[in-house]
Amino acid sequence: MSAFMPHLILREVFTYISAEDSFMALSTLHSCMLVNHHWCSVAIKVFWFKPFRHRSPLLIHTLLYSLSSSERDAITLVQDISLPPISHKPYYDYPLYLRDLDYWAFTKSIKAYIARMTRLTTRDDDSTTLNGVRNRMRDARKEYEDLCYVMSSEIIKMFIRKGVKLYYLRVLTWEDQLDTDEYLLLLKPESHSLISSIRELELASCYQKSIFLSTLAKICCNIRSMHLTLANWSSPEDDGKSEMLGLAELVKAQKSLRRIQFWTFKHYGANVEYVLDAIQTQAESITEMGFYDVNFTATKSLDGIAACYNLEQLTFKGCDLNDNVASPLVRADFPRLNKVEVCPCHNNGLKEWAAWRNLNISFRNRGNLSAGRTSR
Repeated sequence: MSAFMPHLILREVFTYISAEDSFMALSTLHSCMLVNHHWCSVAIKVFWFKPFRHRSPLLIHTLLYSLSSSERDAITLVQDISLPPISHKPYYDYPLYLRDLDYWAFTKSIKAYIARMTRLTTRDDDSTTLNGVRNRMRDARKEYEDLCYVMSSEIIKMFIRKGVKLYYLRVLTWEDQLDTDEYLLLLKPESHSLISSIRELELASCYQKSIFLSTLAKICCNIRSMHLTLANWSSPEDDGKSEMLGLAELVKAQKSLRRIQFWTFKHYGANVEYVLDAIQTQAESITEMGFYDVNFTATKSLDGIAACYNLEQLTFKGCDLNDNVASPLVRADFPRLNKVEVCPCHNNGLKEWAAWRNLNISFRNRGNLSAGRTSR
C-alpha cells in the first residue's frame, strides 16, 4: 500500500480538524505541517483559511513578513518598532489563503504583538515628577493607540494588495463601540474589495453600532447568513432606533439572504419593527429564521416573518410575545416549514400552533392544513 495520501483526502481530514476551532485543533494542524512537504502544503491552506480564532501575536509576526517597504515605513514612522527583516521571505504566501476573519481577534493579536515588542521606559528627567509621569504615560498611550491603528491599516492594505477576498466576517465584542475608528477602519472605501464578497456575517456588540451597520449595508449585498447579537446597553435614553434602522438597511441590501438569527434584542422596543419590515424584502430567499431573547411586545405584529413563505425552520426561544402580535404566523401558509421550536414566555397559542404543525407536517404538501389559513 502506498504511503502517499492523496491531496483531497488530506484536505478533508484537516478541514474536519479545523472545524473544532479549539487550541487543540490548532496544535494538531501545526503538527501536521511538520510531517513532510506534502502534508504541509495542504495543512497550511486549511490553517490560514481562518487563522484568527484566538488572539495570537505570532500570526501578526508572520503576516508582517508580507508587508511592502512602504507599508513597513508607515508603521515605523509612528514608532521605531522592530519588524521582521524584509530579506526573509516566507516559503508560503500565507495571506492568499485567508477567507475567514475574526476582526476582534485580529485587532487583539496586533495589540498583543505591539505589547510584546515595545517597552515603556523613562526618557527624560521630568518623568520623575508626578506631572512628568502622567504626561509621559498619556503620550505613550496615544503612541500605542496610533501604532495599533496604523499596523491594522497597513496589514489590511497588504490583504487588499494581494487580492484577498473574505467570505466570512466575525466582529464579536462586548467592550467596544463598533462606531469607533478601530472598527470603521475595516469599512473604509479602499477596503471594499476585501469585504464585498462576504457570505456569512456574525456580529456581537452592545454599544454604538449604527454607523457600522449602515456603512456595511453599502458594501455587502451577497450575505447569505447573518448571526446578530446586538444588545442595546448604551444608555437609558437611547432606544436604539438608529441601530435598528442601520440593521434594516443591511437586511434590505442583500440579494439572497437565506438564514438570519437575532439574539438579545430585549431593549429595542418598537424599533424592532424596522427590521421586521426589512425582512419582507428577503421573503423569497429566507429559509431559516431564529429569535432568541427578543422582545416583541411593543411591535404591532409579525407580518414581516409571516411574509417569508419559503421558511423551512423557525425558532422562538425566550421571546416576549402575545397572541395579537403572533396572530399573522398562525394564519400564514408555510408549505416548506418542517422544523419549529417555540419556547416563548407568554404565548400558549403559538406553542399550540407549533405543536400542531409538527403533528401534521407530513401533510404540508396537501394544501392548507386549516380552513382558517390563507393560500399564497
